[in-house]
Amino acid sequence: MTGKGSLITRRVVATLCAITSVMGLTANAADESVWDRVSVSVAGFAPDINTSVRFDTPALQPGTELDLESDMNLSHSETLYQVLATVRLTDRISIDASYFQLARSGTATLNSEVRFGEAVFPVSADANTVFDNDVITASLGYALWKNRQLELMATFGAYFLSLNGGIDTGDGGFSESVSATAPMPLIGGRLTYKFTPRVSLLASAEYLSGQIQDFEGSISNYRVAMEFSFTQNFGAGLGYDAFNLELDSEYADFPGRLTFEYSGPKAFFTMKF
Repeated sequence: MTGKGSLITRRVVATLCAITSVMGLTANAADESVWDRVSVSVAGFAPDINTSVRFDTPALQPGTELDLESDMNLSHSETLYQVLATVRLTDRISIDASYFQLARSGTATLNSEVRFGEAVFPVSADANTVFDNDVITASLGYALWKNRQLELMATFGAYFLSLNGGIDTGDGGFSESVSATAPMPLIGGRLTYKFTPRVSLLASAEYLSGQIQDFEGSISNYRVAMEFSFTQNFGAGLGYDAFNLELDSEYADFPGRLTFEYSGPKAFFTMKF
C-alpha cells in the first residue's frame, strides 16, 4: 500500500506540475500578446526652444556667451516632425529610438562685440546666424515588472546631438563656423499603463550628470503621453516632451559651452505590429 500510495502521489504531483506549466505558458502568451512587438510613431512637435552657446578659441580663450534666440534672432518655437520606434527583442527586452531635425537661421545687428571661435564680430555688424541640430536618441530597456496592464522598464541609452552652425556678416569680411557631435549617455525608466485595451498612459524619465572624456555636464529627457488605439494596428495620441542639456566641452571641434532646452506638446500617429 505504501508503494502504491507513493506512486499515486508522484503521479498527482507530476500532473499538477504539468497543468501549472501549461497554465503558466498560456498566461505568458496572453500577457505577451497584449504588448506590441513593433511600434512606429510619427509626431508633430511644437516645442519652445532656448539655446545659448559659447564657442572658444582652440587655445580655450573664452568666446562670447550668446543667447541665440534673443541675441541672434533665431526662432523660439518651431513645428517639427519626430519619428519614434520600439522593437521588442524578447518578452522583457526592447530597444527604442527617436529622431528629429531642427534647422534655424536669423539675422541681427550686434549691440556689442562678439567673439565666436577665432572670429571677432564688431559692434553694429549685421550678423547672419545658422544653427542646425540633428537629435537622435537610442536606448535598451528591460522590464522589471510586467503583466497584462502594467509594464515598468529600466532603460540605458544615449543621446546624440549633432550641431552645425556659424555666423557671418554676409560681405565676406567676418565668418566662423562650428560642427560637432556630442554623445551623452542616459539612465532612466519607462512606464506603460493600460487603462483599457485601447487607452494607455506612456511615460519616461531619463537623466545623467557627470564627465565623459572632453565633455562635462548634465542631461535630462522627460516624456508623457496618452495613446488611443483605433484598431489592433493603428493608434494616435497627445503628449508632452521636455529636454534640457547643459554641456561644457574641451572637445577640439567644439571648445566652449552649450545649453539647449526644449519643451512642448505633440500629437502622434502610431502603427503597431
